[in-house]
Amino acid sequence: MVTLALICIVVGLIFYLIGSIGLIIVEFKTGILWGICGLLFQIVHLLYAILHFEESKKWLGIAHLTNAPCGSYVTTRRVFDGRDGSCMSEHAGAWPSQP
Repeated sequence: MVTLALICIVVGLIFYLIGSIGLIIVEFKTGILWGICGLLFQIVHLLYAILHFEESKKWLGIAHLTNAPCGSYVTTRRVFDGRDGSCMSEHAGAWPSQP
């Protein structure tokens, strides 16, 4: 099961990278400033997608194609395996007390 979850994560990452690269290309076609800002700041992708939705919807779809199925698979496997997702649940009380 861990292997399938890892495959889902890797496939999702590959699709996200392809979509992000395509979105950066579209941003550069719109303007050099959009492209440079898209390379430097991730939030610019969201702003560009809102302002220029018609040009960016194809690449947004590719970038987020696997987010819902893969994310839900990994999350449900974590819940049904008995892990609650908190990283400190098994180490409760392990922090040193304050003097």
